[in-house]
Amino acid sequence: YVASLNVIINESEVLNSTVNNLLQLSRITASEERVSHQNIQFYEFLNDIKSNFDFINPDNQVRINVNDVIDEYAVVGNENLLKTAIINLLDNACKFSSNELVNVDLRVENNEIALAISDHGIGISKEDLSKILTPFYRGQNAMTVKGSGIGLSLCSKIVALHQGTMEVQSEVNEGSTIVVKLPVFSKSK
Repeated sequence: YVASLNVIINESEVLNSTVNNLLQLSRITASEERVSHQNIQFYEFLNDIKSNFDFINPDNQVRINVNDVIDEYAVVGNENLLKTAIINLLDNACKFSSNELVNVDLRVENNEIALAISDHGIGISKEDLSKILTPFYRGQNAMTVKGSGIGLSLCSKIVALHQGTMEVQSEVNEGSTIVVKLPVFSKSK
């Protein structure tokens, strides 16, 4: 009885997450021009996201590495959407690496803030890599891990909405690195 109840609870959590992600994805797709943007001090923002993620997944081993004097750089964006994307990427990195070490490298290059999230998890096959940003697509080796296949698609749409790029690099059993680049709006100092 308890095992059946746990399965029902887990499946309802997946369904709830899927519905919320779909609603957010449809809102982004339907009303891109109406999304409000503000000036975001990115380093401070990333540290706030890490604090929130520590609450969601207290066992995470996410480490933020800063390669520049990044605290003075800002981007223009929607905090809620960018937070959704980054938390989703952190969650995926932890989930697909069994909560092992995840490195988040933050730097500025070519007038862009580059955020590289790297894990040493199950990775993505070359065949799956070309399809991984398609909504509902899940790699063959990801079927045993809880998820809906919406997260990376949602992240990609959010990053594109911010005139950024998202690149996925991966090898099976070696891990994955997702690099998000967003245009630098200003220096705060």
